[in-house]
Amino acid sequence: MVSETRRERGPLLRTFEREAPREAADLRAEAHAHWPALELSVTSTSLCRTELVREYAEEIVTERSAPAAGPSITMGVSATADCVCLLMARSAFSNYPDTGVIDAAGRYVPSSRQVATGWAVSLAGGRLDISGDRADGAHAEM
Repeated sequence: MVSETRRERGPLLRTFEREAPREAADLRAEAHAHWPALELSVTSTSLCRTELVREYAEEIVTERSAPAAGPSITMGVSATADCVCLLMARSAFSNYPDTGVIDAAGRYVPSSRQVATGWAVSLAGGRLDISGDRADGAHAEM
């Protein structure tokens, strides 16, 4: 599975100004010697800055995909269509057992309707016992 997360910027919510963190005060000293006097000057500056802030709506989008999703969906759709067709056409198959073949236990093999139903349920993902045996082990007569 491939996962990709990204941030998308939405519409502008608001705009405002706020004071930015103050920078350290700038301190400067100058000395000028003019005989007979010494001139000393000290200058201190502090900047007060403001910054423009724009707030946007933000959306975090995560996309997940699997490279094999297309073939899996196609196989599932075709198997379901086959299942529906077999179940709808069940009445076209004979319900009488195939008397030409007898299994090792001396029973006739399932009818073509039972075989078609078994295939349809198998394609649908279920389980169907088409042998005619009941849950208690006895053979069900047709």
